[in-house]
Amino acid sequence: MGSMDKRELFRKEALEARKEARNLYGDVLLFLPRSYKKILAWLCVCLLSLLLVLSFGSYTRRVAVRGELFSTLGAIPVYLPKPGIISKYFVKEDETVKAGAPLFRVSTEVFGLANRATSTETIRLLDERKNLLQRQLESERATYAHSLKNVEYQIRSKQHELKLLDVQIREVRQKNELLQASLRRYESARAQEAISEDGVAEKAISAYNSRIDYSERQRQSETLSRDISNLAFEKNKAESEFGKRVLSIKGELLALEEQILTAEYQKGAIIKSPASGKITAIQGVDGSYYDSTRPVAFVVPSRADIEARLLVPAAAIGFLKQGNVVYLRYSAFPYQQFGQGKAVVYSISETSLLPDEIALGSKLSVTEPMYLVKARIERQFVSGNGARYALKPGLVLDADIMVERHRIYQWLMRPIFAASERVKQ
Repeated sequence: MGSMDKRELFRKEALEARKEARNLYGDVLLFLPRSYKKILAWLCVCLLSLLLVLSFGSYTRRVAVRGELFSTLGAIPVYLPKPGIISKYFVKEDETVKAGAPLFRVSTEVFGLANRATSTETIRLLDERKNLLQRQLESERATYAHSLKNVEYQIRSKQHELKLLDVQIREVRQKNELLQASLRRYESARAQEAISEDGVAEKAISAYNSRIDYSERQRQSETLSRDISNLAFEKNKAESEFGKRVLSIKGELLALEEQILTAEYQKGAIIKSPASGKITAIQGVDGSYYDSTRPVAFVVPSRADIEARLLVPAAAIGFLKQGNVVYLRYSAFPYQQFGQGKAVVYSISETSLLPDEIALGSKLSVTEPMYLVKARIERQFVSGNGARYALKPGLVLDADIMVERHRIYQWLMRPIFAASERVKQ
């Protein structure tokens, strides 16, 4: 009630005027310029971006190493069998060849005091002797064929005579049986004095003559059989002797062939490709002398790919694993112009290699033990200047191996985690 009386004692306007009189300096208004608002907004955006980067951003640690390009199937070196003069090249650099294709001809001919090529003359004389032996062999075969034909004809002739004689023997045997039966009848008739003694004697003489004829024909049959056996023996003997002569001549021919091969090897050789692929690194020119201790050329197999072989020090091998991405910079192709190559690690050696055990150490000046890491290259060429250039074995390269990948905040907090682990220990 008192409050209502108070409100009724003073007019509303009087109360408001009294309230304004108490405020000597007026109302305070807070006002920010527009540029300050923009700066504040920009700072907020930057802070938010930084928080996002720290939360979701990542960093990959990389290991810088050196290496070299190699063929997956290797580059096959081509050596000369012995020192000599390369008289002719049959192929050119980077030409594709097949296995067994001739690459070059090597001459090792020696000339005597009479200015005659010793190997060539030796081969000529051996060829003449070889021709003589071949003609002798043909003559032996012709003589044997004629002799064999004659013996076989005699055997067939005597076999035919023997067949005829066998028929005659059977007929004479039947004749003897008839004569013997007739003689017995004559003797019976003589006993009865039906015929004279002379008739019986005449019949007996006929029977005796027939038996003699039978015996003679049997003797002739045995003689023919013996002759056939002798001819068969002579045939086998002639065949055996002919075989021995042929073997002897063939042995001489083989010995001559071996001597000819030796003389041809002394004269020179045709070097052929050991595999199908591309011939490269050809050294020397026609007429140049070359020894057998260094390769004259290399053959890169056609199905081979180029891979990177990297040397990684022991301090950096700990976190390496198969599947790590590798970025390659080739010494022959500046990366500022041709970019970087990409590869993937597929092999890591289980043990380190000493400098004198590393095949590619001489090019890279290795002075400490290294692990050998192999990486499969994504592209077998580099692009630049509007053209493609194929990668070749032997190129030296620098590489960055992508090892560990973590969030940025994890990298920042790593010292704290390490300190906490030490405190716990």
